[in-house]
Amino acid sequence: MPIATSFTALGRGNGFPSCLGKVDVSVYDHWVTLGGTEKGNTATGSEKSLSLVNAMKLYWNLYSATASFTSSLSKSSDDVNYSFTKDLSSSYIISPEPIERTCSSVSIDPPSVSKQFTEAELNQTDGAACGGNAVFSVPAIKRMYDGDINDESKFVGYGIESLYSALTSFAHNEGILNGSATIQIGSYLDGESDSGSTESPVGSGNINYFDKTASSVSIGGIQFKSFASASVSTNASSNLSKTVTSSASSASASGSWTAGSSTSSGSGGVSAPSIDFYTY
Repeated sequence: MPIATSFTALGRGNGFPSCLGKVDVSVYDHWVTLGGTEKGNTATGSEKSLSLVNAMKLYWNLYSATASFTSSLSKSSDDVNYSFTKDLSSSYIISPEPIERTCSSVSIDPPSVSKQFTEAELNQTDGAACGGNAVFSVPAIKRMYDGDINDESKFVGYGIESLYSALTSFAHNEGILNGSATIQIGSYLDGESDSGSTESPVGSGNINYFDKTASSVSIGGIQFKSFASASVSTNASSNLSKTVTSSASSASASGSWTAGSSTSSGSGGVSAPSIDFYTY
């Protein structure tokens, strides 16, 4: 943990250098304050206080984050053979240093990362591809209300809309094998846990297998909500083997489609980030 210069900031009298926005979180499927109060529960005074402590920790003392994703694509047949991997382990640096955040806006370097196919690779695969992208967001602190934002009795604590989101995907030609893995992390979000398969339209043979998890996850000792989803789809399920899994902190999808001497495969995975703070 890096050591920051100690300082005193007058700010707006709320712990931050500017006024905070408000959000009605009652409309979301899931929410949790930075103090640990979850949807359906009554916020205690100590939980509201802890949410402010953690909100200030995220705004003033967040130093870095580390996250990764991976995706792959391959094909083996009598006349075509290729194998590609697009993965990335990225470190995000939050600047400026805490003492300068009184007057300067907080930024993240890089704001987003991406790994995609090049034009030459697309030509080699005749359009099949895999890749991924991820975004670590500047913590935009919000005052959370379980209802009317103009009614202070509805105030439940502090939170952030988004901390991190990531997506990986793979796609073979002609719909024989496609897949993706995603994760979203923040204080409030939509999405329900579910697993199974769907066929659309019914009788078409176009089947999507999925696994979704809406849960709570602790990152840097702070509670957030997460929604992770993995899916694999095909228009020829009799030739497919697949795995789709999701949890509070990760999602992964993989599949293999075989016909005769030809095998097409793909995989994708994402995981929650880790974060590091300044000390004094």
